[in-house]
Amino acid sequence: MDAWGLGLFQSFLDLDLIFEFDHELGLYELARKAEEHDGAESNSRIYSIKANLCYPKEAVDSAKKLLENGRLAELVARYEAKMQTGDDSDVMPPGYKLSIIGACAMTLGCHLEPSFINLLKRIYPKNLQMPDSNMQMTKALFGPNGYTNGVSYDFGGKSFKETMNSGGPPKDVQAQFGLPPWFGPARKMRSPTYTEPQYPDDVCGGCGKDENAGMGPLMKCACCKNRVYCSKECQKYHWKWHKVICRPA
Repeated sequence: MDAWGLGLFQSFLDLDLIFEFDHELGLYELARKAEEHDGAESNSRIYSIKANLCYPKEAVDSAKKLLENGRLAELVARYEAKMQTGDDSDVMPPGYKLSIIGACAMTLGCHLEPSFINLLKRIYPKNLQMPDSNMQMTKALFGPNGYTNGVSYDFGGKSFKETMNSGGPPKDVQAQFGLPPWFGPARKMRSPTYTEPQYPDDVCGGCGKDENAGMGPLMKCACCKNRVYCSKECQKYHWKWHKVICRPA
């Protein structure tokens, strides 16, 4: 598949939604409770609705368990109600959000209710209008090697890093699908709601302060050992971006 940001999970829009869903589902709260219980040892734990953002392996199981304990059904019901009432107050329509929720839950291997699977089959063609994402969901829902309920599913396609380093969609594709100007080349994709602070790796990822600012030694991310922070507050603030690329050293 082409790295144009047209596949599932290849744009900042999709990543913004994943962060939003993680918050709504209580996955950030799950990480906070783990930190309170285990202290510094839990700093490297990552819980997300999307499997490859979870770390370590048991975090996938914990996230899946939380979702299957009613949280996923509640989230689906919330956006299905918005879709039925025509609520378009969000940046992205409820049908698109439901499609991304379903795709993420498949990566975790969640057991999806038949009613939700049928809903996805009805709504994704109109909501996942980018060619690659539409094809990915078609394979998952209808393909011979598609999603098996309760088994983790890999949608394939380019990684987020590959997408960010690509040149973006050709102008004719932008025109055909009505992509907004900020979509542009993949390396320049930015969310309409926030932009990641850009600081070198040797200063605080949250505010840009270095050790000469009188803050004392900077703390390293317990997982990747690469990104540094001056405080817990800056680490938590920067986490919504860092979690996308954070991998164990």
